[in-house]
Parts: sequence; structure tokens; C-alpha cells
Amino acid sequence: GMHELEKNSLMAILTEIKELGNSVIIVEHDKNIISKADQIIDLGPGAGRIGGEIVFQGPLEEIMKENKSLTGKFMNGALQLPHKNSVECRKLVQSTSFLVLKDVTTNNLKNIEVKIPLGIMVGIAGVSGSGKSSLISETLVPLLQKHFNQRNGNGEEDGFVQIDEIQGKLSGWEEISDCIVVSQSPIGRTKTSNPVSYIGIWDDIRKLFAKQQVAKTQKYSPGHFSFNSDKGRCPHCKGGGFIDLQISFFTKIDLPCEECDGTGYLLEILQVEYKGRNIHEILNLTVTEALDVFNNEEKILNHLKILEDIGMGYITLGQPATTLSGGEAQRIKLAKELGRVRKRETLYVLDEPTTGLHYSDILKLITLLDKLVDQGNTVLIIEHDIDVLSYVDYIIELGPEGGPAGGEIIATGSPEEIKKIKQSKIATFLV
Repeated sequence: GMHELEKNSLMAILTEIKELGNSVIIVEHDKNIISKADQIIDLGPGAGRIGGEIVFQGPLEEIMKENKSLTGKFMNGALQLPHKNSVECRKLVQSTSFLVLKDVTTNNLKNIEVKIPLGIMVGIAGVSGSGKSSLISETLVPLLQKHFNQRNGNGEEDGFVQIDEIQGKLSGWEEISDCIVVSQSPIGRTKTSNPVSYIGIWDDIRKLFAKQQVAKTQKYSPGHFSFNSDKGRCPHCKGGGFIDLQISFFTKIDLPCEECDGTGYLLEILQVEYKGRNIHEILNLTVTEALDVFNNEEKILNHLKILEDIGMGYITLGQPATTLSGGEAQRIKLAKELGRVRKRETLYVLDEPTTGLHYSDILKLITLLDKLVDQGNTVLIIEHDIDVLSYVDYIIELGPEGGPAGGEIIATGSPEEIKKIKQSKIATFLV
């Protein structure tokens, strides 16, 4: 979540702290910060069940020789994020449509006007506090969402739609069919919320179990396989599989439920099997493992393939939503949207999607976002990551500084065009 200029300032401070005789430990994905470390500890080799080992420990020059390390391969250039040259970059043409925001004064924005091109990948850049979120998350998105929720504004003025509480007005909204915001907020706040329930295939899995012969004989419905129904869940732990033990006023620990042995289900429900696995065993499968199990179930398989494609093959189907990181939650949300049958001309908005992601995950994410654009949609990314900003088709940069000294549009254009703009703060870092 930091601009390259801010990272340099941070590293100068941390170096000073180290030179005073202290130790500094940084959990980090950023290539430039990793390259400045004296000692690198790399965990892996993959994520989830295929992780949890020390793949490498040592200095930068040594990790760059370690073939088992994905981090090392990105550090030495063997693996790279894709790069578009000026020919491959999508261009603005005469037929390009725009969303136009005008008279925007949200927070520190200086009564600005900005044209956001549609049908391409657009990056919103700028130092922290320059007004990126004010422009997109607090102005553009609310205007579009109120429109698509059929709660339109208080009329039009010169073709612009406006809403009383929004400090700006918008035109061009008729050129898109929907606005989807993919954030890093949690996908659920309870232990029984999980990836398959969020993306919408949990009902299909439970219906499959209800169709099995043992279930038919016992007259079990899909509800018998739900954590939210008393029909089949363990009454002692209410389907959670764990019991909260309060060991002090401030501290509690989770203990596996002795009644159901941590499964969350009644014993008789676990007698029902699909391809030799009961419902608890299905939920413990990783996405990659589940691809083989559900190879004949098209709807379930489609969503699982998308999760696999965006680097989420290591998570289990029943992993509690509360244990997912922000980056994992965001990619699961993206998988849900990709699995839906949608109209073309949808605007997808992502706020710093690379936060908390390894370079290997960013590569998969960018590839999928590019597919969305190829399908006739627009992808709008608020981002600091240099590789991502170098890859987008068009950049809108705010600044020049943060807070009161920001709030202006200082540069617009393709990454190649931005490199030539003297006022740009990001130009010298673009690759």
C-alpha cells in the first residue's frame, strides 16, 4: 500500500534503525524491499498444505540461484510479470467511450474533471493521500451503484447525473451494464462461512449428497447437510466442529467437539458418501483435489477451475472464512464474479489488489483481469505496484503530493506516455 517514493523513505528509516544495533524483521512480497535485506527466509514451496517449509535462508545473491524458490526466480528474472510494449497496449480510438467525472471536490480533490476510458485496463496511481480512493471509491463507485440499484440521482444537468450527498457528477454511465467492486474485506465473519458457500456452489454440493441412495432411503434433504440447519448438524457445537473454552476473561481457545469428533455433523449424516467421501471429507479437500472428484459436475467444476486458475488451488473447500487473508478473500470474490454469466461492458473496480500477494499470485491475477478486458469489460485498478502499472493500458495519476497538497490530476496516458511527463511521480519507476 505504499508508493515507490514512500518505500525508499521507509527503507532509509529501517536501515538507520538497524545501524543503531537493532534487528528488523519484515514480512514482505515487494521485490525492491526483499533485495535490500541482509538475510532472506523464504517459506514454501507452495501455499496451504504444500507450504510450511523453509525453502531457503541466506543472502540475496544465494536465493537467486535457488531453483526451488519462486521468490528466487522472480528476483533473478527467470519468472517475470507480463510486459506490454507500445504495440500490444490497448489504444484509445475514436470509438472509445468514457466515464466522465466533473466538479469533484470529495475530500482533498480540487474540483477536478477526469475522463476514464472504457473497454481497457486502467490504473489509478499517485502517492498515498493523493486522492485515488476519494475519486474512485468515494465518488465514482457510489454514483454508479446508486444508478444500478435504481436509486438514481436528483436529475441531470448538461447530461451529468448527480446525487446530493456525492461531491461530483457523472456522465457516460449508460455505456456500462454494471459496476462490480472487488475488495479485500472478509467474505464471512463466522466459522461456518467458507469459500464454497461464498461462491455459490455449496447448495449444489449438498444437493448431490441428497441424491445419493443412502440419503434417499433416509429421506435426507439438502438441508440435512447444512451447518445452519438442526436436521443434520451436531447439536453440541452447532455445526462449528469446535467448542469455545473460556480460560480467562480475555482469552478463549477452540477445542474439537467431542460429540462429533470435530466434523460438525451427526454421525448418521456422515454415512452418506459421494464417490467414497462423506460431506466432512469433501469439505477437507483442496480445490485442486476437488477438481477430480467433481469432474462430471459442470457448474461446480467451472467455479473450482476459476479458483485454481487464480492460484487458490491450495485452499480447502470448507476453510473457515475467518482464516482467509485479505488477498485470498479478494481473489475468491473475483472467482465468484468470473463464474457468473454476465453481460459485457461491466466495470470491475479493484483497490490495491496486489496487497499481500506473492509475485506468482500477481501473475495469475493480471492474466485473469486481462481476460475480463478481452471479453469486453473495463478493469479499473487503484494500485502502487510498478509491474502492474507498467502493464495497464492507461494510467490516471493523482498528486502531486498527499493530503492538502494533492487532489489534482497530474498525468494521464499509456505507461509509455506517462514516462515522458515531467510532472509524474511514477514515471521514473515504470518499466
